[in-house]
Amino acid sequence: MTRAVTVIDKIRERESEFGDLTALVDGDWRCSFRDLYERVDRLSQAFLGRGVRKGDIVLAWLPNCHEAVESELACLQSGAIWVTLNTQMTWTEVRRVIADTKPK
Repeated sequence: MTRAVTVIDKIRERESEFGDLTALVDGDWRCSFRDLYERVDRLSQAFLGRGVRKGDIVLAWLPNCHEAVESELACLQSGAIWVTLNTQMTWTEVRRVIADTKPK
C-alpha cells in the first residue's frame, strides 16, 4: 500500500524545485517556497516544543493572513489537528467551539 501524498510533501517538493520563487503573498509580504518551508518547519518544531503532539487540537483565531497559512501547515506537519475560528464569530460561538474541541 502506498502512502498518501500530503500538503507538506508537496511544499517540500516545491521547495527543492522552485526554492526562490514566490509561494505565498499577503499584501506586500512575499515568501519563497524555501522560506515558507523553513518558517513552517520552525513553527512545527515550536508546537512540538510546547507539547503539541499528533492528534492534539490546535485552535487559532486569526484573520486571513500568512501567519494563519503557516500555522495550519505547521499543524499538519506535526500531526496536530487545526481548527480555525472565523474572526466574524461571536464570543458565544467561540466559547462553544472551545468547549467542543478542547484544544491543546
